Amino acid sequence: MGLSEQTASGEPRRHRVILHCGAPKTGSTSLQNYFADNADRLKADGVVYPPRFFRRSLVDPLHESFTRLRAGKRPEDTVMVEARARLDGLFADEGVHTVLISNESILGEPYSAAQRGFFPEHGAAIKQLVRLFEGYDVTVVYFIRDFEGFLPSYYVQYVRMGGYLSFERFCAHVGGDSISWQPVVKALKKAFGEQNVSCWEAAAMRQAPVRIVDEAFGRLLPSLPEFDPTHYNRNQSVGKGVLAFYRGMNRLLDNALTKRRRRKVRPIMRQYLFEPLAYLSRVFSRGGKPEPVDAPPAKQVLRWRQQYSEDRKALGFSQK
Repeated sequence: MGLSEQTASGEPRRHRVILHCGAPKTGSTSLQNYFADNADRLKADGVVYPPRFFRRSLVDPLHESFTRLRAGKRPEDTVMVEARARLDGLFADEGVHTVLISNESILGEPYSAAQRGFFPEHGAAIKQLVRLFEGYDVTVVYFIRDFEGFLPSYYVQYVRMGGYLSFERFCAHVGGDSISWQPVVKALKKAFGEQNVSCWEAAAMRQAPVRIVDEAFGRLLPSLPEFDPTHYNRNQSVGKGVLAFYRGMNRLLDNALTKRRRRKVRPIMRQYLFEPLAYLSRVFSRGGKPEPVDAPPAKQVLRWRQQYSEDRKALGFSQK
């Protein structure tokens, strides 16, 4: 595999994978809906977009394989064969030259209970992707975000998924003062080639969404229409009280139920308890934006800002 139809010059065109791999909480859901809404346009241009929408029960088998690879419960070689068969099949069955993969969890999560650090599983995940994509041309698009905004936002997701650490302990676990985007981005560039990896800022996308989406994806996917940011909802805030209550429920479940039972109960809790309470917290905030955590100490915020500034400089962003 790795070759498709001929180019205009008669040379064989290599199959290509465009990998949008996060990070979480940087606008990934909006981009995924944007890609899905324009799947027909992409298909007409030789690009297929395998979906990943859990709430709609619309998840392509390729993404299911990524989840199994991260879980590590089945032999890696077995799952890798399944994933490669699905990837090859997308090219062959759909008759396309490009597969667009958008999965913000494909490099693992920023937090792992089993290992301290920021995206501690990214190294192993990238090695798996290199193996899976062997023979294909790979282009990677990655978004980063300032830690002052990223950590509280991702902390909400951590609690929604069953976590119960305090925000302070959560931050200490993922790296504290040593947190940095550089290891992830540099590992991607080393694996796929610096010229094949582009890094973008979530803040720039919020300020100029049409321009940033066009610059990040327009040259790769020219059939995409102009991105309309008003068409896609942003994640809603959650109040501190709701989050504290949910943390307590998570701890209770951890003590009372087996892991298997917790996996069945938590989605029900999210749908019928957490989401309604989160909605009420927004209603009673009287139009304001409820904050999920207390403001971190000023010294901590300053350190996060300094580290993000260092990351921006090291990753080639223009300094403001």
